[in-house]
Amino acid sequence: MQCHVGSPVEGEDFFNRKKEINAIWRALDSDSLLLLAPRRVGKTSLMKHLVYLAPDKGYQASYLTVEGAADEADFMERLYRAVAENHPNIMKTFVDRVADSPLGTWVKRVKKVGALGVSIELTAEAKKHWPES
Repeated sequence: MQCHVGSPVEGEDFFNRKKEINAIWRALDSDSLLLLAPRRVGKTSLMKHLVYLAPDKGYQASYLTVEGAADEADFMERLYRAVAENHPNIMKTFVDRVADSPLGTWVKRVKKVGALGVSIELTAEAKKHWPES
């Protein structure tokens, strides 16, 4: 057996961790998931594999790296962009569902959302509401 060290593994190179995957799907049936582990144990590979399996479980998933996000507004812009790019058919449904939620307050501060070209622009007012770190 050949072992990969370096980039996350995908496809045939992914060692199927059935026990962990089943536990994650069970957790996601009723809750959210926080995946904590030391570096180099395969968190990214596992998450990418879950994204691959998601449609068979009834989920619409995207993998998004936000490590370089400058602030909360940048994080939200990247998240919206990923959803619009990977699942354009659910973007409108998503916005409609959160309109009356706490996130709805933030959504109302979005100046522009593109569709297939993926474009999100926040109003100047929206960026004033994010605390500085």
